Amino acid sequence: METPIFVLIGEENSRRTLFLKKAAFPVPVRLLCYSQEKKWEILSDKLKKLTETSPVFCKIDPPSYDFLKEKQYRIDCMYQMAEAYLSWLSSLPAPSNRLHYLNTPETIALLLDKQKLRQTLAAESLPATPLLSADISCYEELKQLMEEKHCFSVFVKPKLASGAAGILAYQYHPEKCREKLYTSAAFDGGFLVNTKRISCCRDHKTIQAYFSKILPLGTIVERWVPKAEYNRKKYDFRILFQFGRISFITVRQSDGPITNLHLNNAALPSEVNGQLPACLSLSAVQAAGIENLCQKAVHAVNGLSMAGIDVLLEKESGKPMLIEMNGQGDLLYQDIYDKNSIYSEQIGEFLTWSSRT
Repeated sequence: METPIFVLIGEENSRRTLFLKKAAFPVPVRLLCYSQEKKWEILSDKLKKLTETSPVFCKIDPPSYDFLKEKQYRIDCMYQMAEAYLSWLSSLPAPSNRLHYLNTPETIALLLDKQKLRQTLAAESLPATPLLSADISCYEELKQLMEEKHCFSVFVKPKLASGAAGILAYQYHPEKCREKLYTSAAFDGGFLVNTKRISCCRDHKTIQAYFSKILPLGTIVERWVPKAEYNRKKYDFRILFQFGRISFITVRQSDGPITNLHLNNAALPSEVNGQLPACLSLSAVQAAGIENLCQKAVHAVNGLSMAGIDVLLEKESGKPMLIEMNGQGDLLYQDIYDKNSIYSEQIGEFLTWSSRT
């Protein structure tokens, strides 16, 4: 009788790999490593060969960007790598009775492309931060759009960006001739790099320069929705939803509009069993609305078993709204350094699948 195997496509010494193996012990994890291969297509071939000898449960983690200097990276290089990564995902073998993916390559690719994800969510009429445009080519065109829509606060996001890289939170006051931009990007030798620190710019020429680098990459423009606040800080949720339920919730706080935790922002202490922190004093209706929204969002995407879902509560109405979804968004430090429950659940799913195979 063939023995099913757990295959991880990832990086050898990443926290993702180390803590998944910790959760899996004594179950072996077969690693196919990005950085050990000159061409990622070799990983596709290796995965196909493994399925010839054993049924395979495969998880696909993202590749590392640490090959670029000082853990900063050029945003244009990041974008080029994302395009290459999407192409590689399309080369992986399709799911079969010999190959089961935690999240299918097609699904991961869909969630990496912000425009395609928006189209999927819109088809299900799910509430998300309003999309103003996916076809802005220059700075003046953006300002014209904002005036036409009477919307003077927007987020401009590269379609293939992750980790807040290249995101521009922009405010424009045409009557006062004032503008302001928040970003974690900065200029280094004529290139934009991701600094992992949020800064605010009010200089017109510098703001123009930011847009001249970001807009040609291909972007979406969203209405800037004011977020609920706690202790005078804006907050939103990173919700890890897998196998039909909320597995973990991180509440991200920030003084500014961008809440990603790796940008020196703070997180509220987590609660047990994927519960919302009691200090937020959310109603049962709000809690149920958040869970229901996540459930519908996951069901809208075929081949998705796990997702890191970013959700905000509108400041005025308190209603939940989708910001983004990430098919590889399961690395949450509050969890791995505590119970490591997210990865333990994934190993449990593998064992359940193995017993049926």
